[in-house]
Amino acid sequence: MGVERPRATLIHPDSRGNYVQSTIPRENLGIGYLSSYLQANGFETEIYDARMDRDTPEAIAQEILERGLPAIVGLSLITVEGASWSEDLATIVKKEGRGKNTPHVTLGNYFPTLQPERALTTIPSADSVVRGEGELTLLDLATGVVSGKDWQNTQGIIYRADQGVRINPRRDKIRDLDQLPYPEHYAARYKLTEFAIEGSRGCYCRCSFCALDPFTDADSPSTRWRARTPISIVGEIKDTRAKYPNIDLYRFIDADFIGAPRHADRVKEFVRELRDSRQNIGFIIDSRSKEVVNVPKDVWQDLRDVGLKEVYLGIETAIPEIKRMMRKGGRVEDDKRAVDTLTDLGINVRFGWMMVTPWTREEDVEQNAQVLHDLGFARLDKYFQEMNLIPGTDAMELTKKTAQIWPDAGNPDYFTYEVPARIDNLRRIGRTLTREHLPFMERFMFLHRQVEKQLERDTTFSGAFRDRLNDLNLYFFLSVFTAAKELGEGVSAEGINDAAANLAKSFEHEVLQLEREIGEQK
Repeated sequence: MGVERPRATLIHPDSRGNYVQSTIPRENLGIGYLSSYLQANGFETEIYDARMDRDTPEAIAQEILERGLPAIVGLSLITVEGASWSEDLATIVKKEGRGKNTPHVTLGNYFPTLQPERALTTIPSADSVVRGEGELTLLDLATGVVSGKDWQNTQGIIYRADQGVRINPRRDKIRDLDQLPYPEHYAARYKLTEFAIEGSRGCYCRCSFCALDPFTDADSPSTRWRARTPISIVGEIKDTRAKYPNIDLYRFIDADFIGAPRHADRVKEFVRELRDSRQNIGFIIDSRSKEVVNVPKDVWQDLRDVGLKEVYLGIETAIPEIKRMMRKGGRVEDDKRAVDTLTDLGINVRFGWMMVTPWTREEDVEQNAQVLHDLGFARLDKYFQEMNLIPGTDAMELTKKTAQIWPDAGNPDYFTYEVPARIDNLRRIGRTLTREHLPFMERFMFLHRQVEKQLERDTTFSGAFRDRLNDLNLYFFLSVFTAAKELGEGVSAEGINDAAANLAKSFEHEVLQLEREIGEQK
């Protein structure tokens, strides 16, 4: 009889994000990597993703307890949204294991890494935080817990000490990502239609609002962006296709799939490896306008030919001064060229956008909205997107110098900030529409998805619907902005609520008409 292996349980709590994100379930690749790395080093593991079936902490705790208490429980929290759920689960498993068998509960991902004191306060049953990339740290921590050694000396963790927290030194980055085993994929178990996959870690860019830089804490140019080899990436694709042949869509979670234009040869090698593997797949990547413009068009064509379906571009704004404050670089002309290049190749384009930022002026809004409309087929929610201030980012420090900031009651992971009165009215109406008139806003989202699906089959009629919905999105947003300007300064919550209700009511007929016409084309 073999020696029983110590167990680790890895969990994504039920935290689904906003009304758009909650309808797009995806694997948490981070816990997939942690699981496979622990398995390769002598641990038995299990993964639970409570988002998939809206599982309660009690239900997941019961499943864990039926298998016996693990040595360590890892909770992955992208945002604070999952904190209450996590505390409830941690309380249950710790109560069952009072004494020497009490599981060690550790937290990881963006929220605990960037706000460790808050994470340990909101989840008091947690024992530690694993900072940043977790494979090496979690293995070291878990090994210490199992052996009974002093886990508090583990490099890369944070824990409570002396009425505060102790922050241990960061751990060195894994430079050769190919040495990691392929992550454990659980998409098939939850009947998802795509796999998450990682081709690189980090990013050369230093966008002021982005949490990736403080999360990874890259200490040199050589660790800012680290890439797997194409043979390793394609090897993982072949492995998952052999195990799960019914799933053929891969979403790369890299902040920037290309890395930089000088890495075009690596992309060409990836194309060759994927083509030679004869894997009939589709894949989605994130990139930047700079890469699309500066990497030769034939490389993008080759990517399309081996399965590239969609590119997400982090454009964010059309206003040069705001681009400068964001440290985005480039010009709106580059953004238009990038979108046109990809669209001409038949590659779908989505883009990040922030209508409200600490630097937005009233005269910027209509220009920004018009460019968003002209760039392509943007969902309505993009028009109302705000820049969130995340602790540890440069944008938060920059904003502090010129405006008041405070914790955002409506979005508790982040901080919000002063803006001119009419911009604030716009922000408040947008939030009220999402909060109090969610079914109305969801109808725009469902229309967008219907048109996208029909465009895959028939561009003749669907192209006309795309243009009509694109125009309706712009018209609705500009109507919201007009109402925001008319309200002036010092408007009450009741005034904002009335404006939102009137806007939703006034557009009801146009939305209903479009729904009927699109429905008739099915």
